[in-house]
Amino acid sequence: MSAVAEPDAKTCRVSADRDTWLQGIDEVAEEATASSIVVDLAAIERVGTRELNELLRLQVRLRRSGRRLVLAEPQPSVLEVFLLTRLDRVFEIHHSS
Repeated sequence: MSAVAEPDAKTCRVSADRDTWLQGIDEVAEEATASSIVVDLAAIERVGTRELNELLRLQVRLRRSGRRLVLAEPQPSVLEVFLLTRLDRVFEIHHSS
């Protein structure tokens, strides 16, 4: 992923399946030893409070272990949620436009 070009980053591309994409990210974060976990959100069209809470928990867990969570290429509707909730100040978000 060009948004985050780090040799020690693990990229997790998620599917649009709302019930399982967070679980997949959590599993990657548990298994990976990379210093950064990059979550490619391009396939996600919307997020709700459940997803935001899970991402916040993951962010805290990764920071405690000295790692980073990077959210990449969110759809405009998803980016808008992060902007409206001011979570763009909490998460590192990379997007093309």
